[in-house]
Amino acid sequence: MKRIIKPAITVFLVAVLIAAFSDRSSGQILDPRAWKKENVKNRIPITWTYLREADVMWAKRIWRIVDMREKINLPLYYPLTPIYDRVSLFDVLYQAMMSGTDNFPPHPKNYDPLTAYKSDEFDEPYTPQEVAFAAYIRFTTTSYDADGNKTTSIDSMPVQTKDVTQYMLMEDWFFDRNRSVMDVRIIGIAPIYYGYQMDENGEKTMKPDPTMMCYFYFPEARWFFAEKEVFNRQNDAERRSYDDVFWKRIFGSYIFKEENVFDRTIKEYAIGMDALLEAERIKYELFKIEHDLWEY
Repeated sequence: MKRIIKPAITVFLVAVLIAAFSDRSSGQILDPRAWKKENVKNRIPITWTYLREADVMWAKRIWRIVDMREKINLPLYYPLTPIYDRVSLFDVLYQAMMSGTDNFPPHPKNYDPLTAYKSDEFDEPYTPQEVAFAAYIRFTTTSYDADGNKTTSIDSMPVQTKDVTQYMLMEDWFFDRNRSVMDVRIIGIAPIYYGYQMDENGEKTMKPDPTMMCYFYFPEARWFFAEKEVFNRQNDAERRSYDDVFWKRIFGSYIFKEENVFDRTIKEYAIGMDALLEAERIKYELFKIEHDLWEY
């Protein structure tokens, strides 16, 4: 019996080694996880509940800022460089916008590239050339020659994940009397970055005012968000997609504008602590309206 088992084990080990060698020699990409990840990458966004205009009993449009420096938002900011199973929120948007263009392969599911718009009205899209232009930070460099003559030139550098420290979310809060719920839907998202400026000493400093790169129609971006993972601090086996993060509102933000007759932001009529209190007042009004609708 032992004479039969030993040759069988030897043959089995040789077969395993040959199979492993053939996989490596054929250029097969090895999976860095102990299991093959297929759940998130094959997902599609959850369909929103159909909404009729006649069922919208009350509505308010709100603009929010999602700051990547807040601890709860760090999973959206990192990794700064794409890794095996995760990319940052900006890389998801940028790759979706540039898919199919030079140096960017088309989407594996043949999705059309994500359209970038010039405003939050989504009425004027960027052309491919304008998209490439918008994805660069431009700054002025000042230099002096040996005679003291001043020379000014404009340099540029591509926008990277580390530069995009904020996002603008435009959302509609409304009460659906058909379902008897207060609901919210994000309509637009826009990356915000701080550009650079060169002082007379040649040192590069950050500009005080941010720049809105472009606007994306959020329902269109959801198709790309649904297939990208977000880091889970508690469990690597139960990661959520970017679409889940926004659907379940697992992010920190503050209000910087509500729809108003002057079409102005909070910082245009309040500063410092007054601006913070005004944002909290708007937030409380949203809660109060829902509460009053259910108070008997």
